[in-house]
Amino acid sequence: MELKHPKAGHNGGFTLLESMIALVIFSFALLALAGMYAKTLSLSHSTYLRALASIQAMDLEERVRANPKADDTDYVFDCSGYTAGSILAPDSFSGSESAIASSDEEDWCGNTHSVFGGLLQSAEVTSDGTDLTISIQWNERSIDENNDMSVALQDNFTYTVRK
Repeated sequence: MELKHPKAGHNGGFTLLESMIALVIFSFALLALAGMYAKTLSLSHSTYLRALASIQAMDLEERVRANPKADDTDYVFDCSGYTAGSILAPDSFSGSESAIASSDEEDWCGNTHSVFGGLLQSAEVTSDGTDLTISIQWNERSIDENNDMSVALQDNFTYTVRK
């Protein structure tokens, strides 16, 4: 019986070069996935902030509807003078319509600052006589196409309420 010896130059496994090429390809695939994850996370945060703006606008709408005898100008205000720490819980909701509207303004502006944190740019309510327009604008952290982190001004979010 004669033993067969494999040829000296032929090996059945992978070479080091083949393994390195596979590792490089795998690394590029993982980097691409990490970039997509970061972009998805950025878009998810943008959607989250837009949902918060919508919730805050609906909150003010409910406050306006709960105080139907208030003047058209009672719910026209700008939140630039408020901070999240400047709000105290009201003892009661009794008083004139203007006092309730003033309490709503303080509470809503404080809550809006609290919800958006340092990202809030402006929050204001304007009226044209029949409609209230709630405008909320915030800064947004985003990742651009070069994967650079930046803070950019978001478009104005507006919500119109019919009185």
